[in-house]
Amino acid sequence: MVFDFSLNQAQRIIVANYLAAKYNIAMAGNDYFAYEATHSLDVAGIGRETAAETHTAAMSDGLLQVSNPTGIDVDQEYLLFGHDNADITAWTTTEAPNGGSDIQRFAREWRFSENGDVGDVDLLIDVSTFPPLPAGFTRNGIMVDSDGDFSSGATVYEVGLVAGSQYDVSGVNIGDGDYVY
Repeated sequence: MVFDFSLNQAQRIIVANYLAAKYNIAMAGNDYFAYEATHSLDVAGIGRETAAETHTAAMSDGLLQVSNPTGIDVDQEYLLFGHDNADITAWTTTEAPNGGSDIQRFAREWRFSENGDVGDVDLLIDVSTFPPLPAGFTRNGIMVDSDGDFSSGATVYEVGLVAGSQYDVSGVNIGDGDYVY
């Protein structure tokens, strides 16, 4: 990997977690991502190693960005996330709230590992590669769920247009092990 800047310690740890997940390599220390077996693709993350060494915005797969943590104030706090490579080319009602009535989703999910408590975060999605919304559907959203079955118990966040194909929502609390679509 080549960077045009020097990585700080937090960034090096996040890159090491990305590489360990991508190549299925066990880490001896600083292993902050627990879902390599199921969500090993495009692992990204935010974190703080020390007050001087932080990384507070990260995007996975060019689709989901996490930024602006409100509580990243203790050393060795990290929030890492990767996806399962499920389909993003079609909308589905599988595992959608309300039995898919008035809501659809695509199959890809991200899973989050949290070390410490980074607080609330802002989420941004870039829908430029998503299929067109189905007929009769006019809004995008993000769902957060603790068990990976979004059909019940998921919190749905309506997102607002930022610019072009990017939508965001602020103040989302994502816990260790949560799934995001």
